Amino acid sequence: MIRGSVGNQIDKCAIRNIEECIKNEIDFGLYFYSYALNESQVKAETRVLLDLVKNYKDKIKYPIAIDMEDADGYKEKNGMPSNDRLVKICDTACTMIAQEGYFPMIYASQSWLMGRLRDDRLKGYAKWIAWWYEKAQFDKAIYPMWQK
Repeated sequence: MIRGSVGNQIDKCAIRNIEECIKNEIDFGLYFYSYALNESQVKAETRVLLDLVKNYKDKIKYPIAIDMEDADGYKEKNGMPSNDRLVKICDTACTMIAQEGYFPMIYASQSWLMGRLRDDRLKGYAKWIAWWYEKAQFDKAIYPMWQK
């Protein structure tokens, strides 16, 4: 999984990483780290990533994921959205990704996936779980991708 963007900024290594995967025949997907506090902001972030990948559409074999967490405390410092709003942000991004013909996915830690993002509106989207322990102790049918 290649980081394509952070907020509204394309990752400086994204194009190189994509092209190296293509050159070396390595299947890949992408994700973007979201700073969005509302649906309007996540639409702009998602558009940045979708514009980045449009020339590689037939090469992307894995999902395109929204990385929804608060690793650097930005959301907390700027008015952490309610759980309902976080769910809407994820749903908005995944809907846009699917409308462009890609497989959408949500990436987050177990605490976010089981707490803030636990909602039936997100059941239809695959989840990529951040699990930093040796043994996978989660339902692999619910979380088909695991970042260790």
